[in-house]
Amino acid sequence: MEEQPFDQEELDLSTSIDMQMGEFRTKNGKLYAVSHGDHSGKGNPEVKYVRFRHRGSQDHEYFLDWHQESQGTRKIIMLLPLLWIAARSPGDLILLVDELDNSLHTQLAKALIQGFLDTCTNRTRAQLIFTTHDLLLMDCNELLRRDEIWITDKSIDGESTLIGLPEYRGIMHDEDIRKSYLEGRFGGIPQLDSFTLEK
Repeated sequence: MEEQPFDQEELDLSTSIDMQMGEFRTKNGKLYAVSHGDHSGKGNPEVKYVRFRHRGSQDHEYFLDWHQESQGTRKIIMLLPLLWIAARSPGDLILLVDELDNSLHTQLAKALIQGFLDTCTNRTRAQLIFTTHDLLLMDCNELLRRDEIWITDKSIDGESTLIGLPEYRGIMHDEDIRKSYLEGRFGGIPQLDSFTLEK
């Protein structure tokens, strides 16, 4: 992917998504060397690490390093630049995210998706493709169109099939997609045998 610069004003975490995190910053440090740009040996690698500033009670401020933050916060920090670059890309680009909802509250996952869609312009040719186990993201009226939802169904032999929601016949316009899915109308429901835990 070609590097595209962005600045804090265009990627404002404190206003776009409320994570109660305050702000984050990079600071020169002697951690792991990361080379940016010139890989010919002539460039000077710049070493950086990320610290997060939090504001507690009575305006008390404290900092946390990257490894001290929650997985959800770290995931958002990693995803936001990718989503921003994809949404602003004038060329053909596909961003694949496996288990977008992992470590994220449903509302945060929705905010990421909606933020990507809102950032896209009429010149955007990028696509966001993600997998999820969060059924609350199957909202055809609020977030996604029906033709944007695909269901993975696994056969008894372990073979997976990807089926677009419009391929299922008999779906009413006002049908509750989540309810129908949980009832097994579209497949994709895990086949679980009953089990007990030994004492």
